[in-house]
Amino acid sequence: MRSRFWPRLFVFILLVVMVLPLPAAAQGADAGWIAEYWPNRNLDRAPVVRALVPDLNINWGLGSPDDLPVDNFSARFTRQVTFPGGPVRFFARSDDGIRLWVDNALLIDRWTDHPAQETYTAGAQLAPGTYTIRVEYYEHLDRAEIHVWWQAIPPEQQGAWTAQYWANQNLAGDPVLTTQVTEVNFQWGRGSPAPVVPSDHFSARFTRTVTLLGGDYRFFARADDGVRLWLDGWLVIDQWRVGPATVFQGDFEDVGAGDHTIRVEYFEQTGDAVLQVWWQRINAGAAVPGEEPWRGAYFANRDLTGQPVVVTQDPAIDYDWGTGAPYASLPADNFSVRWTKTVFMPSGDYEFIAEADDGVRVWLDGWLVINNWTDGPARISRGVFRRVGAGPHTLTVEYYEHTGVASISFRWHRLP
Repeated sequence: MRSRFWPRLFVFILLVVMVLPLPAAAQGADAGWIAEYWPNRNLDRAPVVRALVPDLNINWGLGSPDDLPVDNFSARFTRQVTFPGGPVRFFARSDDGIRLWVDNALLIDRWTDHPAQETYTAGAQLAPGTYTIRVEYYEHLDRAEIHVWWQAIPPEQQGAWTAQYWANQNLAGDPVLTTQVTEVNFQWGRGSPAPVVPSDHFSARFTRTVTLLGGDYRFFARADDGVRLWLDGWLVIDQWRVGPATVFQGDFEDVGAGDHTIRVEYFEQTGDAVLQVWWQRINAGAAVPGEEPWRGAYFANRDLTGQPVVVTQDPAIDYDWGTGAPYASLPADNFSVRWTKTVFMPSGDYEFIAEADDGVRVWLDGWLVINNWTDGPARISRGVFRRVGAGPHTLTVEYYEHTGVASISFRWHRLP
């Protein structure tokens, strides 16, 4: 007669392992995210997988986390983060539903099926201390991805705006309300800014003076419906249209150090009303407007194996080394390079273009867009990625040189 003791003991050990908490070191402040996964969309019953993830910038594509179905799963991510105090803006982009809490305050609530085409934001004024950030997520069908990040609102964005509101959507006549607001970060939903302002067919103008460092700046506006933004009278964003909440951006190069006037105009037609505005300095100079440098890792072999010989910050991928080598510590033949960077992209369809001698590969958020990993003279390779969601995306370019001439250039653009 077969004994039932060992199968029962195995099941008991498995259950104990599943319910054991993560190590204490993993639960300390700023130690990463504690991830819990469920094989259903409702975080129902006990999680079947627990793990640590360093950051929430995950694109599973048509796949899923280990040991979970590719559709109809959910997750909870928890992290202890210490903030120095002051206003903080939180961002989330996902496919499908997402919720974000700071301690027990629900800041972002988009618990619906939707593609990762929109970045949701919310601000919070935090006292110095350690906070629990909790994110819940579910995947229904098709693609699965989640991106969560935050940034302190810099001092130049913390001053008061003069806000004027009109009871029409054309900023016509005299405003019915003039007040001061600390930031342009509103999600009125189907409500209105104030009792004297209607919930539909209203407009607003926000004006303030800010002190900026010299350099190139990128301005963002998320609006439902129309929005326009000026810097010192120059129109930077012009999206005076009716449509759902969408993130728009505009760049202004060579901004001089000193005081500058920002003006934002907005109108709401019907339905939900949303307006959020922020900006960031993207370049202290003007060598490569609007872009942070690439991190380049150079290897003394064709396979990107082992430790890189040289690690650099490259302003662009546009090199023609001829029959030479990128650096004296590298061979002229049989070397390889991996470049990575994170870029902010508006939603849309994108074409990526690489010209290389010899092999080249390009990924967007882990998805292979260009794959021409073969020897050959300089030739152009193209790849298209459709329905890119607005927000930060990771680009990876890999290249190898076999023999003879070595060259590579890479660029991309949004398709009309």
